[in-house]
Amino acid sequence: RVQSQKAGGAAAAGAATMAVVPVSEPKEMWRVVAKKFVAVRAEPRNDSLCLGARKPGARVVVACRDGNWVRLHGDEGYGQQQPAWMMIDGDELGLGMLLEQDAGTSLAMAMEAKPTSGISRSEVVVTVRRLGRGSCVDVRVPKDCKIFELRTALAEYVGRPELMEVKLLRKNSEPTKFRPYSTDDPGYASIKDGDDLGPTRTVFVMKADLDPVPGSPADHALRAL
Repeated sequence: RVQSQKAGGAAAAGAATMAVVPVSEPKEMWRVVAKKFVAVRAEPRNDSLCLGARKPGARVVVACRDGNWVRLHGDEGYGQQQPAWMMIDGDELGLGMLLEQDAGTSLAMAMEAKPTSGISRSEVVVTVRRLGRGSCVDVRVPKDCKIFELRTALAEYVGRPELMEVKLLRKNSEPTKFRPYSTDDPGYASIKDGDDLGPTRTVFVMKADLDPVPGSPADHALRAL
């Protein structure tokens, strides 16, 4: 669980704008429950610079909580030297609850589902392929999962914890969340941990063993065929 950070007064608020966000900090998932877009701000204050916004239903990666604010993880795309904050409860402004912790229940259910059970409407199957070798594995995850959650599901499914450190890649030619069509671009691009899965249904790894460990869920699935 992510631990709360305590900031002290104006000095802490000023220092927050210059803080370097560690890449290795923990991740916790939250969801926008407001009916309108929720602002992302440079400091945990309503009058600070607005860096962007997150739409209703969006899931965000949080690094820590400070009172009524959460600081977004560096994976959310604002850079390692630009802290980004979102308010949790906007009741005092007449906005109601803005964010709530996401329990990750849908991811757990997808990971624990029996291989023979059907895919629900909220789930998808993502194929993970090893470049150059041809081996692959299909992983069931929620449609709205983040890339780091896909990697977690992959590692647990094949029983290989070392895959938690592997970099996931996508073909440059395949559709993305912001470009829903294919192109002729060659090569591959790394995918950020905090990126949404979006329309991606195939990802790639380099120099990683995807063979299921005996006794893993993937091994049981193969034996059930």
